[in-house]
Amino acid sequence: MYRSTSNYLIIFLCFCTFWITAQPKVTVRLDKNKIEIGDQLEMRIKVTHPADMKVFLPEATAIGAAFEVLQYSDSQKALSKKQVVTERNLTITTFDSGTCVVERLPIAYQKKGIVDTTFSEKLQIQVTSPVIDTSEFIAPIRDIFQERLSFEEDVLPFILVILALLFLSGILFFVIKKQKNKVVEHEIESQAPLLPPHVFALLQLDALERGTFLEKGDFKNYYTELSHILREYIEKRYGILALELVTSEILAELAFFELPDDAIDALRNVLQTADLVKYAKVMPSDFENQNVLAATRLFIERTKLEMTAEDIIEQ
Repeated sequence: MYRSTSNYLIIFLCFCTFWITAQPKVTVRLDKNKIEIGDQLEMRIKVTHPADMKVFLPEATAIGAAFEVLQYSDSQKALSKKQVVTERNLTITTFDSGTCVVERLPIAYQKKGIVDTTFSEKLQIQVTSPVIDTSEFIAPIRDIFQERLSFEEDVLPFILVILALLFLSGILFFVIKKQKNKVVEHEIESQAPLLPPHVFALLQLDALERGTFLEKGDFKNYYTELSHILREYIEKRYGILALELVTSEILAELAFFELPDDAIDALRNVLQTADLVKYAKVMPSDFENQNVLAATRLFIERTKLEMTAEDIIEQ
C-alpha cells in the first residue's frame, strides 16, 4: 500500500514539473516607477518559452487606457536549442496624475495544437504633476517683435508674382492677336465668292504681309502662300488651272492673252523666286522679300478686270 502511494506521488510530481516547464515565463519591467506627467519611460515584456512553442504577444494598447504608446518593437533570440526569448520593447507616456496601473497582460501560446493563455503581473506607476514655484519672478509679456524687411522672403515673392502675371498676359495677348488674325482671314475667305478676283487676292496679300512668317524666318511657307495667292488669282482671272501647273507652263498659257511686258516680267520674277526658295532652299534677302510682294501687287493691278455692280451680282 505504501509503495503504491509513493508511485502515484512520483507520477504527480513529474506531471507538475512537466506542466510548469511547458508554460512560458513572462516578466514585465519598467525602467522607473515614478515619473512626471508627459515623461517617457521604457517598458520591456520578456517571454521565455520552448523553441517549439508559438507565442502571441497582446496588442500594444493592452497595457492600459491611461498610457499612450509612442513606439514599440518586437524581437526574438534563442537561448539554446530548446529555449527562446520573445521580447517587446515599448516607449510609453501618460498624462494622468496619481497612480497608474499597467494591467495584467494576456500572453497566448500554442504548443502541439493546444492553445492556452498566461498573464503577467500588474505594475503601478506614480505620476506626479510638475511643481510650479510661484516665488520666482514672472516677467511681463513682451511686445510683438517687428522683424526687419527681408528681400528674399518679403520682396522677391511679389516680384516673381508680378513677372509671372506679365508673362501670362503676354501669352494671352499673343493668343488673342493670333485668333483675331484667323477671324480676319476667315472673313476674307467667306467673302471670296462676292469679291472680284483682284480684290480678293489683294486682301490675301495684306493678310500675308501682316503675318509672322518673315519674322520667324519661315521663308518656305511665306513663298508657298505668296505663290498660291498669285496662282489662284490667275486661275480665277483667266480660267487657267494655274494651281496645277509649273512656272513655265503658266507663262506659256498666259502668252495667248497678250499681257503687258512689265506684268509678265513681274510674274516671272515672283514665281521663279518662289521656286528657288521652296525647292532649292535659297535664303532670300529682305529686299527680295519686299520686291516679290510689290511685284505680285503690280501684276494684279496691271491685269485686273474692272467689274461693275451688275457683273458682281451676276456672279
